[in-house]
Amino acid sequence: MINREGLQPWKKRLFFDVKPGQEGIFYLKLHVGDEGRFFDKNMYFDLFVYDQKLNTDPIIVHVDRPNKEKETTANITSTIDTSAPTNNRTLQPEAITDRIRVKLGFESDTIQISPSKTALLSPQKGRTEEIAKTHTFTIKNGHIFDGENDLGTFVRLQGHDVDTIWSIENWDHSPGWNPNLNDNMYRDTLELKIEDGKIIIINELPLHHYLNGIAEVSNTDPTEKLRTMMILSRSYALFYMTQAEKFPGKPYHLDDSPERCQNYKGYGLELRAPNMVTSNADTAGMVVTYDGDLIKTPYFNQSDGWTRSAEEVWGWTHTPYLQRVDDSICGKTQRLGHGVGLSGCGATNMAIQGDGFEKIIQYYYQGVEIDNASDL
Repeated sequence: MINREGLQPWKKRLFFDVKPGQEGIFYLKLHVGDEGRFFDKNMYFDLFVYDQKLNTDPIIVHVDRPNKEKETTANITSTIDTSAPTNNRTLQPEAITDRIRVKLGFESDTIQISPSKTALLSPQKGRTEEIAKTHTFTIKNGHIFDGENDLGTFVRLQGHDVDTIWSIENWDHSPGWNPNLNDNMYRDTLELKIEDGKIIIINELPLHHYLNGIAEVSNTDPTEKLRTMMILSRSYALFYMTQAEKFPGKPYHLDDSPERCQNYKGYGLELRAPNMVTSNADTAGMVVTYDGDLIKTPYFNQSDGWTRSAEEVWGWTHTPYLQRVDDSICGKTQRLGHGVGLSGCGATNMAIQGDGFEKIIQYYYQGVEIDNASDL
């Protein structure tokens, strides 16, 4: 959405869901107070299906400048016809950030995917169909093919509910410590897109279920450490869903790499890490804030007795909560990781000695609070 009156552009992507062939009705409520002076003429909204702009004129909304301390509300109602097979729900402000999109670490010329039960295949080209068996997708001339069928540049694979599990059959994603496992199963929705000449896979699912698949700690760690890590992982993910773009211009919020984002393993981890799933439920909605704002929450494995400030390591001067703190409780002499934020071994030992997740978080992140995301 862009203000086209010669002022500084402001852009934000909002997502909503409709079923294929149905009308999607969405509502945006614009609160324009004295600080909303940039939005005092016309606002323009362009419509996209995934990252493809629809060939329609922008929706134009006229917003009068309000008097001081007066709130003006503009409602937009528009309909589009789309082939996206999704849940036909009305967009509410709290639902905008409900679903996270994660690029998986498998890309190939050929991808074989099967659903655990009947699901929907919706291509860019062609009609949506019900599927219940393995499909093999290949890339030819910059398009995705299913056999001889040209599906266009993206394909959406969506279950009828969040309990649909997709298996990427030709991906050996076994953890090094157990070759008999294969973390190639993912909930809800997969999208296939073309990036740099390969087919990539994006897993789209509710944030809560994404967190169940985060493998940053061990299922056998102390309960308060597990709760701590769930809050930090939720804060980190939500930060990049709402406050910043980790991968600017890309159709996903995060990827599954622990080097770049968080170590996401998907549905297989849910099955073998019940304590982590419970800790996610126990801390549902909790995030870390500073001065009322959601923050990014870096963490690392172990320190050499002290954590590091973000300014010392990365030159950041706008994160007063990321300061150097004594981490002698970690009991190590070698630092593993960047050293900023929470120390994994320190959090373990604090939990063992009886400290709760709030005390642990407020020790490693100075001056922060634990809030509910729905209140922000």
